[in-house]
Amino acid sequence: MMTLITGSSGSGKSAFAEQAAGRCGTGEKLYIATMISRGKPGVETVARHRALREGKQFRTLEMPMHLGAIREPLPNVVLLECLSTLLANEMFEPGGNADTGAIAADVLRLRRRCDHLLIVTSEVFSDGVAYPPDTDRYLRALGTLNRHLAQEADVVVEVVCGIPLYRKGGPV
Repeated sequence: MMTLITGSSGSGKSAFAEQAAGRCGTGEKLYIATMISRGKPGVETVARHRALREGKQFRTLEMPMHLGAIREPLPNVVLLECLSTLLANEMFEPGGNADTGAIAADVLRLRRRCDHLLIVTSEVFSDGVAYPPDTDRYLRALGTLNRHLAQEADVVVEVVCGIPLYRKGGPV
């Protein structure tokens, strides 16, 4: 089963995803962390997310790019946090691969290797702001990737103010 969890910054999507992962089964869960922590805000975000995972049987794999390179056996439950960060890394870090089709294929390969894949992504199109060309290119690529994975997902949930709104499928 694949669940796509979306929402704006601070919406509660990460906490929701971790709770949902806990409902998917017992035993070890894999948390694929895509953030490259830079500076104080990055370190604080990583610390906050680690604290949220404490005691929830997550093993963390730092994988800021190239999901297709994951070769190790996967547990039944995998949480990918966060697709929007992964895409930004692939697009703007040296050695990245900005091909949304390749990124989607890597995600779908993960799906086939576990029972439950939960993917956190960001909803970024509600502000109506005009952005510089590089940012606009990123936003369009994220929209393409989110749409493709939403079509493939069994469940799509938008988290608003901590409240899950099921857009496809039912509760996880």
